[in-house]
Amino acid sequence: MALTANGEVYAWGRGEHGRLGFGDDKSSKMVPQRVQLLAGETIIQVSCGGTHSVALTNDGRMFSFGRADHGRLGYEQAITTGHPVEVPVVVPFRKKWGAAGESLVYKDHRGNDDSNVSGHWAVKYIACGGRHTLALACWESGELFE
Repeated sequence: MALTANGEVYAWGRGEHGRLGFGDDKSSKMVPQRVQLLAGETIIQVSCGGTHSVALTNDGRMFSFGRADHGRLGYEQAITTGHPVEVPVVVPFRKKWGAAGESLVYKDHRGNDDSNVSGHWAVKYIACGGRHTLALACWESGELFE
């Protein structure tokens, strides 16, 4: 895969399992072709595993495609797909102690809890291995509210 300065993704090679992101699961490409299914997204990083790929957007979202077994695509259903699917950022709740000793509880990706902190998880870096994907996510908070 290749990434342009404008955030466009190009792919070529063996397309088995949909790992190239062209929407099918068998199409191989001899020369680089734009991944049209990611058009409209500004991609800032791509990573390729053995049979899957992941693309990261400028606003911290990630899309995966390819072979789905072993959880490598990052969503609950193990459905192999050549269509880029947004991966939910699921980070368990955790407590953080504020400067004055007060306890703040961050939300999960669905906003589930009684938190007094607004914000969301944003992915900063991605990496694919042979059968796994890693993502570094940071909490981007908004203003505190009561």
